[in-house]
Amino acid sequence: SLDSVPLKHLSQIRGPLQSAVTQMAQNAACNRYHTVEQQLCRWLLLTLDRLPYRELVITHELVASKLCVRRESFTLSASQLQIAVYNRYRRGHISVLNRAGLERHACKCNGLVKKELGRLRNDVLTTPIQPRSVVLVKQASTSTGTCIEV
Repeated sequence: SLDSVPLKHLSQIRGPLQSAVTQMAQNAACNRYHTVEQQLCRWLLLTLDRLPYRELVITHELVASKLCVRRESFTLSASQLQIAVYNRYRRGHISVLNRAGLERHACKCNGLVKKELGRLRNDVLTTPIQPRSVVLVKQASTSTGTCIEV
């Protein structure tokens, strides 16, 4: 039980735990309210942030499963992005040619998560632990769709 965990250990896991919950909640909202193209742009940007290069070695089937969409839906969206010259696709490879274009085309969920993670990094060291039992959801409309900020 958490009652037996020393307070210093709770403060060490609070940030990563809240970060994971924030990302999962925002991802669920994004999957519900945004187009496959917007989700694909968000996923590509998120993946690129973790890689030192701009080419992914991954199949359409695997990306589609990560986005929880049919492969055909992913392929159609990927084709639209390739026509817009943001990406280039060939068997098992996705190359990002225009990151700025992807950022403009993506929904705002990636930015919301980055903003919240930055806030969590600052708060985790300065704010005492307080139990929370309610998750607040704020909904806003944007030109690219509806965003749910958790």
